[in-house]
Formats: sequence, structure tokens, C-alpha cells
Amino acid sequence: MYGSPARRRAASTSNSPRATNRSALVPVIALTALAPISWGTTYAVTTEFLPPDRPLFTALLRALPAGLVLLALTRVLPRGAWWWKATVLGALNIGAFFPLLFLSAYRLPGGMAAVVGSVGPLFVAGLATLLPAVRPYAPCSPEWRRRWASVSSC
Repeated sequence: MYGSPARRRAASTSNSPRATNRSALVPVIALTALAPISWGTTYAVTTEFLPPDRPLFTALLRALPAGLVLLALTRVLPRGAWWWKATVLGALNIGAFFPLLFLSAYRLPGGMAAVVGSVGPLFVAGLATLLPAVRPYAPCSPEWRRRWASVSSC
């Protein structure tokens, strides 16, 4: 994978830049893991801790603090044509998505919410193939297929 055995031993020593970079990646990986962990708590928090049948209020509680923190940190407002772009993106990304997310969390049972959330990336990948410049990628390596089958069968 990394070349000769001597090269692999050289890469695993503590004086190697690669070894130093690996240890520096641990906090980055931990921070990256926080996003899916926090996203995965949406359903549990919505059904257990938030007031029932109030998806718009719940969406407001989720979006407003983050938006205010970002605005306070950057202290930059959109200029020129970016006002309408920010309005459209905000309306679609936050104004429509969050109320629909919380409405579905209130209405769907937990198992169905998990299945719908799991199938989402596959749905997006399927829609991406409809774009003219995007072609599906299928690795041809039999080794890759064997490993993927062993992981997916666990």
C-alpha cells in the first residue's frame, strides 16, 4: 500500500512527518465526528424534550441561536446581489427545511425516521446521476467489492 517494507517502517517512526500529522488529526477527526452526532440527536431531542406539536417554534429554537452567533462572530452583512441570494438560501435551507424536519420528527415513528434519514444520501446520489456532468463511479477492484460486502453484512 505504501511501497516497500522499509518505506512503511520509515513512515511509522515518530520522527516522520506522516506520524506527526496522524497525531495532529485526532482532534480534527473528533471535531468532525461532532456534526453527525449532534445531527443524530435531532429526533430524540424533539420527541423527548421539546414542546409537542410546535415544529415552527422548534425550528426557530434551532436556527436562530446559530445564526446570531455566526453574525456576531463575522460581523459582516451581505452586500449587493448577495442580499437576495442569502434570502433565497436562508428560506430554502433554514426557513423550509427546519420546519419540515421537525414536523416529520413529530409525526413519524423512530424507526421510520431512521430509515428515511439513512436513505437520504442514496437518494441524493441517485438524483445526482440525473445531472449531465455527473456519472456514477463503480470501483472495479474485486478486493474493494469483497471488503465492502464484508462490512455491509455485519
